[in-house]
Amino acid sequence: MELGSDLGGSIRWPAHACGIFGLKPTQGIIPATGGVPPAPGTPATPNIRIASPGPLARSAKDLAHGLQVMAGPEEDALVLKLPRFKAHGLKGKRIAMLTAHPLAPTQRAIQAGVVSAGAALASAGAVVEEIDDLPASLSNIHRLFTTLMMALVTLDFSEKLKVFLREKAKTIAPDDPSGEAGQARGAALDFAGWMQAEGERARMEAAMKVFFQRYDAILCPPATTLAFAHDHGPFNSRTFDIDGTARPHGDFSAWSSIAGLLRLPAVVAPVGMHDGLPHGVQIIAAPYHDLKAIGIAGIVEKHLGGARTPPLP
Repeated sequence: MELGSDLGGSIRWPAHACGIFGLKPTQGIIPATGGVPPAPGTPATPNIRIASPGPLARSAKDLAHGLQVMAGPEEDALVLKLPRFKAHGLKGKRIAMLTAHPLAPTQRAIQAGVVSAGAALASAGAVVEEIDDLPASLSNIHRLFTTLMMALVTLDFSEKLKVFLREKAKTIAPDDPSGEAGQARGAALDFAGWMQAEGERARMEAAMKVFFQRYDAILCPPATTLAFAHDHGPFNSRTFDIDGTARPHGDFSAWSSIAGLLRLPAVVAPVGMHDGLPHGVQIIAAPYHDLKAIGIAGIVEKHLGGARTPPLP
C-alpha cells in the first residue's frame, strides 16, 4: 500500500505504468489535511476541487481496504457512508467502453488492453457497449480541465511569465484544446472566468448524472502512452511517440481529465504487458460509487491476472 494524490493522473499514471492498482477517489471523500503541496507551514493552496488523495496497491482488495481507512470527514461533523457493491457477478450491469479520444490518439496496445478488459467483464455477465463520446464531450472536458489545472499550476510562475501568458491568452481561440493554450488561459483566468468555468463544469456534471442512470461505469484508457523516457526539455516542446507519430505533451491528461474535472472516482487496474512494459485500464464510476469501481477492477484482476512481480535480474 502507498499513498498519493491525483490532479492530472499522479496516482493513475504510475499505476498504469507500473502494473499495479490506483484509485483517484470521489473528490472530497478523503481528507487532504497534511497533504503536500503546500509545504508545511506555508499558506494553503486554493482548493480548485480537482485534486484528490488516494491509495495505490497490488490488488483491488487492498485498494478497497485503503479507501475504507482513509475516507471520512475533515474536521467538521459530516458523516460518510459509501454505497456498497457486490461483485459476485455483473449480470444486468452496463459498462460504457471508450477506446478513442477525439483530441489525443492512443497507442493501439493500450486500446487493445481496454478491449480485453471489456471482454472479461462481458464474460462475467456485464453488458459492454462501445461508445464514441460522453454527453459532457471529451473535447470540452479536456479543454476545461487544462484551463483549471493550469490556473493552479501557474500560481507559482514568475510575474514576468504570468504577464507573458496573459498577453498570449488574448490571441488564443476559446476552443483551442492544446496544452499550450490551456496554460495561457489558466494564467489569465480571473474570478469571473472562474465562475463561468464552474458553471460549465456543473452543466457537464448534470449531463453525466443522467449518463450514470444508464451505465454503471466507464471503461477507458488511463493514458495515451506506455511508460516513456524522461524528457527534460521545455514543457511545450516535449512529445510522445504514439505508434510512430509524435504527439504533444498536452495530450498527457486527456484520459485522466474525465474523472479529474467531473470529480468522479476512477480506478486503474493492470491488464497486461506490451514490449516488456505494463499497462492498465481505467474504470470510472458515478460520484461516491468508489467501491463499485474497485469491485469492477477486482473482476478485471480475476480474469486478466492483476499485478505481476517483475523477475529479478
